Amino acid sequence: MRDNLRAWIVDVIFGGAVGVVIGAITALNIMIFFGTDAGYEAGLDELFEQRPAVAVIVVALLVVGPVLGVSLARRVRGGRNS
Repeated sequence: MRDNLRAWIVDVIFGGAVGVVIGAITALNIMIFFGTDAGYEAGLDELFEQRPAVAVIVVALLVVGPVLGVSLARRVRGGRNS
């Protein structure tokens, strides 16, 4: 039981961290290529004003990244323990 809890904690921390990094890199690239003329210097408020669809995609990537990271970490660990 204790090992299972430890595995969950490790998966949440490392999977979430990897997901945040990958989500942030992807969101930043989308913001640079499809966002405003200011590129990476533009804030989300400017992006929402000028290109709301791109802003929604960027926010979705920032939210979904950690969730997918934890999900993949759990799936990988589950495959190793079977």
